Amino acid sequence: MTRVFLFFFLVSAGLVEAGSARLTAELMAEYRQEVQRWSMRLQEARTPEEQLKAWGDRPDSDKFGARVWEQLRTSLADEWILEFAPEFLESAPGFAMRERGGRVPARLLMQAVERYHLKSPRVGPLALALTVVPDPAVIDVVSKVGSSNPDEKVQGVAALAQALLLRRIGDDPENMKNRLTLLKEAIIKSADVRIGNTTLARLAESELYSIQRLSKGRVAPNLVGRDTAGRPVSLTALRGKIVVLVFWQSWMAEADRVVDILARFHQDNQGRPVELIGVAGVREEVLRNLIKKGAVPWRNIVDSDGALASQYQVVQMPKVFIIDEKGVIQHIGAPDSFMNLAVEGLLAEPAPAP
Repeated sequence: MTRVFLFFFLVSAGLVEAGSARLTAELMAEYRQEVQRWSMRLQEARTPEEQLKAWGDRPDSDKFGARVWEQLRTSLADEWILEFAPEFLESAPGFAMRERGGRVPARLLMQAVERYHLKSPRVGPLALALTVVPDPAVIDVVSKVGSSNPDEKVQGVAALAQALLLRRIGDDPENMKNRLTLLKEAIIKSADVRIGNTTLARLAESELYSIQRLSKGRVAPNLVGRDTAGRPVSLTALRGKIVVLVFWQSWMAEADRVVDILARFHQDNQGRPVELIGVAGVREEVLRNLIKKGAVPWRNIVDSDGALASQYQVVQMPKVFIIDEKGVIQHIGAPDSFMNLAVEGLLAEPAPAP
């Protein structure tokens, strides 16, 4: 903490050059254009070689994150960063969540919100973006935004952020009641607030659907599709197995690392009553060639139009649903060690009596 305060002192004293809102905007516009051009190349690739090369030539989110952070880190007390920090967190989460020189960028953003921006009318989008940060302290920061900010619309956005963060605590009745209360507050105060290309009301409705249909302990909605071999896939047909349902895209953050984790998981669970099913938001030709090259060895359903992701209210990828032998959701998260622990826990449970 002392280092953080020293850093802010050096910036305020002019001993460290402050960042530039103009340059930050240019960097973000440049990265969006790179991603758009890359996406077009991916769609236009026809041969297997072209497709694999395009898939591997994704813009470097870490490099983008480093360049933007150079601008943000020296201006954390300035209100202009509130315009850009949400996109920084969403576009470069891997960079933002890792320690850099003894400091984690996402944690510094949390501290800046708490110290400088609790009452800003522009802090709402950042409070919502902070929900991706895997730090227990983030819910306290977001709660303080809701209780301290005089702007009713910001209070509503903060209420939605709190409802999203309370997912992490569990699905006990009291927590569910708190989440529903926060969602009601969010809709009453901020229904028409624009969040990206949608509204807060729609995000709240999506979260309400998740509570009612996609929470731990609920029977997973049936998901039906065909894999790349043309074989039908449905969750109900997989009853009796543990299903690890993974929504993913080739252009998601840290795609290579996620694909490696899933490939190892698939290999480690061969011969066990565990079925890894990917729901891939990519063109079928691209997916076929990734499978042919051995990069994606698990079974996948093509979801290039996003219909299945919408059914499961998946906005940010990757996202994992672990479903037990009876079709009940037992874990929701990311492809990480908790996914493995959840599966091992289910495998260790005694078989039900006949």
